[in-house]
Amino acid sequence: MLSSSDSRAQTVRAPRLQRGLRRLVVTTAVVGGLGLFGVNGCSTSWIAHAIADAPNKGRDIRAEDDPSEAELSKLGVDRQLRIAVGPPQASLSIWIVEPREYKVAHTKAARGTVLVLHGIRDHKRTQLGLAKSIAAAGYRAVLVDLRGHGRSTGDWLTYGAVDSRDLSQVLEALEEQSLLSGRVGVFGPSYGGAAALQLAAIDDRVDCIVTVATFTSLSEIVPEYLNRYWIGRLMLARSVDKAIAESGRIADFDPGDADSLRAIAATDAAVLLIHGKNDANIPFQFSERLCEAGNGQCKLMLLDDEDHVSIYLDRKGIIIRETLAWFAAHLN
Repeated sequence: MLSSSDSRAQTVRAPRLQRGLRRLVVTTAVVGGLGLFGVNGCSTSWIAHAIADAPNKGRDIRAEDDPSEAELSKLGVDRQLRIAVGPPQASLSIWIVEPREYKVAHTKAARGTVLVLHGIRDHKRTQLGLAKSIAAAGYRAVLVDLRGHGRSTGDWLTYGAVDSRDLSQVLEALEEQSLLSGRVGVFGPSYGGAAALQLAAIDDRVDCIVTVATFTSLSEIVPEYLNRYWIGRLMLARSVDKAIAESGRIADFDPGDADSLRAIAATDAAVLLIHGKNDANIPFQFSERLCEAGNGQCKLMLLDDEDHVSIYLDRKGIIIRETLAWFAAHLN
């Protein structure tokens, strides 16, 4: 059961998921218009920064400003960690919710460990209600603020390319602290889903994944999203490609590495892909293609009447029910 505070956290999540995409559209509308008048270089640079700039760019994130133990206790969080990752160097903020009631009832350890990720320009606190449900089912839930989000440091977004390496180091740190119990699952919505799939491709400790409304690759999602708007359709394809390449130079990563389609073909992890049929931001065909590229342990679930915002509200409880069923089937 979710508390009223957890429910409120989930209901305010959806607008945050739109911010990154909305910022890209506004930037495109302004500078793309300039590009029509011959200022294409400026347009490309602005769009590249809209792709690459993280929410915490330039922010001074200090561990001493993290929530106190009393604040965490009120939220129902059992433990707070800071894990150094890199290169490039960053400090990730981690919350852990333990399966206390399950362990008391069953007199045994956690059934497994689940990393709980978030979407672009979001943060771990919006996933706390989901994490509590996962913990109540017997798993140690590990909420992660991805690089440049929430209480984690970092200036740039890499759409899974660097995030996946960060998360592998998170698993190593948990293992060193005897906090990696049982098999490993990952829940990742949208941007977090891309990070989860790319993690599984490089770290065979990941046994199963649930993604919600994720995409195939950075190179495909940017033009797909821009083409929804008239100003984006007026941009030359080579200008969009230049902006993507420039975002990689800004954030010091290869945009070609942000490829979940290649990642899902390289992992033996069992993957559940959930997507709304009415998703205009990331059409469900992205998940269809991912499922086709999977190694046979892939299941696609398309939800009627759900878009990129409504699906995360999970009003019918489908996401949490199917997520727990998937973990039960593949983590035990």
